[in-house]
Amino acid sequence: MKYLTILLIFVSFNLKSQIVNIEGNRFYNDTNKVTGFIKGNLFINQSTNSLSLNSNIHVQIKQDSNRLYLFLFDLNDIKSGNSIIDNYRIEHFRFNYKLSKFITDEFFIQELHNNYLQIDSRINIGEGIRIKYLSNKSYKIYNGFLIMKENYLNSNSIYKNCFRYDLYISFNFKIDSAIFIVNTTYYQPIINDIFNYRISDELSLDIKISKHFMFEESICYIFQSISPKEVKNKFLTNKVSFAFLF
Repeated sequence: MKYLTILLIFVSFNLKSQIVNIEGNRFYNDTNKVTGFIKGNLFINQSTNSLSLNSNIHVQIKQDSNRLYLFLFDLNDIKSGNSIIDNYRIEHFRFNYKLSKFITDEFFIQELHNNYLQIDSRINIGEGIRIKYLSNKSYKIYNGFLIMKENYLNSNSIYKNCFRYDLYISFNFKIDSAIFIVNTTYYQPIINDIFNYRISDELSLDIKISKHFMFEESICYIFQSISPKEVKNKFLTNKVSFAFLF
């Protein structure tokens, strides 16, 4: 069953991510060829004269039992008066090709803009393997081992073009037909400088309230070992939402 998700209520704190949690955006099904969601919100705070715009579009296309395409677009824009407090944008494309029952080849390309982190444009291109350790109706465990090329354009000079490992482990639990929990940890060190790395850990909870409504909450911790002087090297984010499904 295809469905579209529109975000009705959204609360977010300290959203400064450099790492995209693709695992939290996957759909696990064997029958749907096209699935996806659209999320969006507009929040106006008159007391601080601030305006927040957030949108997220995700489409997953399953060509056959071996080929899978993922498209993700995320935009977060916060303004106060005529000043831009934060501006975040990412476009991500990923292709999966199943090599065996347990091993999948992954290729991705993405572009990131993050005003707060002083990144005007960062392009990542990567490839590697995704291993399925355990999988049944109640839980799934995956591990990813990828290498990616990272290039910066018009960004803070502290960021250097490099090659990074892109390593992750993901636990997916289905408590019952209405409750889902996903925990994913990413580790991204520079290959020839392991002390320059990024880590993120995200835990999300989805509760299907009814056929057309779902409650979503996620907590994410992010750490980057090297960052501009004006930027914190660790962040904690929290997002709460109610979604309308159809």
